[in-house]
Amino acid sequence: MQPGQSRFYVSTMGMPGQEQVISVAREEYYAEGKQLTIESLTQALIAKYGPPSEANEGGTIVQMWWQYDPGGKKIQQQGCRIGAGVESGTSLSTDCGITIGAQIQASNTNRALAHSLAVTSQNGAWGYELLQRTEGVLKAADASKKAKEEEEASKNAAAPKL
Repeated sequence: MQPGQSRFYVSTMGMPGQEQVISVAREEYYAEGKQLTIESLTQALIAKYGPPSEANEGGTIVQMWWQYDPGGKKIQQQGCRIGAGVESGTSLSTDCGITIGAQIQASNTNRALAHSLAVTSQNGAWGYELLQRTEGVLKAADASKKAKEEEEASKNAAAPKL
């Protein structure tokens, strides 16, 4: 990606025509001269999502996580952390409700300025339930198709020659 560009990723699950969004991610790369400060991005994230469940400021990367259980209670659970960014994928768990991960990468030339921001949001328990439901519908459809094929074969097939 070039500086000044953003990209988005949306993950869906469900039967064709009934898909629902289970995860969204966004990455933005800042052009030189239009970079935001890491402090302003951090404060904007806190203003939008509230104080994070966990945060890690490690040199050139600031990571923040907002984690909730399926009932909406804020938690600190390592298993509910999600990677930030469009290439981080989706990780579904019945233990995790809405989870948000953010990562701010510092500029190589000035560590107070941001090179990029990545944010991902998902609902692990709901996404897992939707995945299970979709899998159940597909399995039932497959079993029905096989049963129909067997029934047709028994009606239309010639008797075996032994």
